[in-house]
Formats: sequence, C-alpha cells, structure tokens
Amino acid sequence: MMGTDSYKIHRQKKYKGKYRCPVRKMEYKKLILYLALPISALIIFLVLHAPTYLNYADPPTKADAVVLFVGPDLETTDARKKEANKLLDADYADVLIVPAYSHIYRKADRQSLPVRIDLSNVKYSSVVSNYPSFYENTHIEVLEAKRIMDHFGFKKANFVSSPYHMRRIKVMTDHIFHLKNTDQIDYQIKFVPSPLKPSWAKVSQWDLKHIEILASEYTKTVWFYLYIFSL
Repeated sequence: MMGTDSYKIHRQKKYKGKYRCPVRKMEYKKLILYLALPISALIIFLVLHAPTYLNYADPPTKADAVVLFVGPDLETTDARKKEANKLLDADYADVLIVPAYSHIYRKADRQSLPVRIDLSNVKYSSVVSNYPSFYENTHIEVLEAKRIMDHFGFKKANFVSSPYHMRRIKVMTDHIFHLKNTDQIDYQIKFVPSPLKPSWAKVSQWDLKHIEILASEYTKTVWFYLYIFSL
C-alpha cells in the first residue's frame, strides 16, 4: 500500500508540473486573440482622435472679460495674446485678465499689453505659492481666474489659450465653476483657441513635439482627476 501511494503522489506531481490540458490552452489563446483585436482597435481609434478631442472650441461671446492663459514659452504666449487682443478690439469685452500673474487690464490699456504683462518667474511663483504644491499650473490659473472674476462680480468670460490646451481648461473650468450643475449656472464661459499653424490636429502632420503635447495634456488631465477627487 505504501508503494502504491508513493506511486500515485509521484504521478500527480509529474502531471501537475509537466502537463497541461491542450483544450484549455487553446481556449486561452483564443481569448487573448479575441481581446487583443478590440483593444488594438480602441488604441488606434484613440490615437487617431486624440488631437481632435483636445481641440475644443466655442464661438466668442459678449462678456465681462477675456481671460488669457500664458504658454510654456514666449512664442506660445504671444500667439494667445494676439487672439485675446483681437477679442478686445472686436468689443467682446472691456477687460483682460491674466490669472497666472493676477493681472487685470482695462481695454484702454491694451496698447501697452506687450510690455506690461509681467512674464517673470518670480511673479508667477508668488501666485503658485498660494496653492498646494501638487496642483497643476493650469488648475491654478483657472482658480485664479474665478477668484478675480468673483472679486469684480464678473459672470461671463472668454477663455483664450492654444487649441490643444482648451479641453483640459474646460474640464477644470466645468469642475471649478460648477458648469455641469444645470439647476444653477451662475457663469457663462466660452473657450476660444488661438490659431495654430500648421493644424496640429492633423495626424499626418504629427511630429515629436505634437506627440509630447498630446502625452502631456492627457497625463495632466488624468493627474487632475486623480488628486481632485481624492481630496
């Protein structure tokens, strides 16, 4: 009996360690294949439509203020500033707000905007220091925009930034200004992108810079959701 039991244990270990059911193995392969196809299709769809999703735009409206979001460099900021000035020239608003620097300009001062906007890191750091260190910069700009608007009693504004930046700004604005609350909407915000050439939303014209922008925008959007809903 002892020899028989030892033989059974030996056979069980042998089959357990070296042999698997071929039918079950085939089922796993089919399952992986069935999952891989739709997942691959989804990834391709997201890649092709990623720029289009980010490129959110509204027509401008008559408002209390134009809100200018500064860019990562002077060239980008200058393009956004030109669009903001166009809105002021077209009488869409009489006030320009630059929340990154807590600056507000009346329409009568717009001719001096290129020299009066303080783009120094010192000024920006003083604004950022008022918020938690893990807050994303655009989030801080939207918070500052609301603080300034509330201070002056503004309810309508045109937010100006680059096309790829608008979706993230809208996500944050919807949350901070409670625009999703249809029962009581106190603010009217329009998102007006500055022109960007060549059209970065065309996949055929993607380059390394566009890919970096896409990755940055989606990463920062996910980061915003992660920390804002964990507070």
